[in-house]
Amino acid sequence: MSRLRDYEEWHKAYDDPGSGLSWRLQAVQRFLGEALDRHPGPIRVLSLCAGDGRDLLGVLLQRHDAGRVKATLIELHPDIAQRARLAAAAAGLARVDVRTADAGNMDSYEGAVPADVVIMVGVLGNISDADVERTIKTAPQFCGPGATLLWSRSRGDGDDRNDDVRSGFAAAGFVELDYVSQETEGSRPALGATRYDGGPQSLTAGGQLFTFCRRLRQFSASADGRATFASELSGPVCRVSRLEMGAAVMPSVAVEAGVAVSVLDYSSSSSSSSSWPSVGSRSSRSRPSSAGSMNE
Repeated sequence: MSRLRDYEEWHKAYDDPGSGLSWRLQAVQRFLGEALDRHPGPIRVLSLCAGDGRDLLGVLLQRHDAGRVKATLIELHPDIAQRARLAAAAAGLARVDVRTADAGNMDSYEGAVPADVVIMVGVLGNISDADVERTIKTAPQFCGPGATLLWSRSRGDGDDRNDDVRSGFAAAGFVELDYVSQETEGSRPALGATRYDGGPQSLTAGGQLFTFCRRLRQFSASADGRATFASELSGPVCRVSRLEMGAAVMPSVAVEAGVAVSVLDYSSSSSSSSSWPSVGSRSSRSRPSSAGSMNE
């Protein structure tokens, strides 16, 4: 199993009308249209982890006033960023700037904020709880007065923490305008729209805001110390001395036999290498994903 998600393959789910991504795209575009209507005159848009930009570009293509929009799309994957760049150029959207940069690094936002519309879609479900909290608290630095911020996060499978996210935005000075969710096969996507009513905040230069992580597999430890995938086992405490997952090898960790353990790929959004954290028992906050699920 590859340690890094194939995001080019992942984008194909947008073309499936029954997928969670397809539903989310339509909801994002509806919210974007409403946001542009709320902000008269010149408007600045910022999109974090923008992918190929189809959400914003699709909306601008349908509007006669697209020329008043100046947008910055930040996307790390060079091929996907180039697709967004070419799509914007083909549509004649000269004021759309696509940056091939790490949205998790604060330096990537220089000159792009404060924005009137902030698109934080596909971010909060792919980062740690600590990074979610940090990103929400930092979000006011991206926003101008009265800015609209859109965010998404899957409601998980029996572990819906979106109320915590919504409360976090409220505490950071955001007022909720709308919140929608959907039950689709293999996913439970949700999308929120907020308005920033707090005061202006300067951008803090430098530092890492968040790092993408992806849950790979769950395993249980057998009494002889082997990692057994998708097993329900029992036995004494043991040590998993080696866990091989594709090219990655898990360092030795102590686990209790029969206790499900989750392995996270903390693949830095600024590097293709991975550093593997210690593994512990799965807590109530862990969010398992599968090939058909969407945690964004």
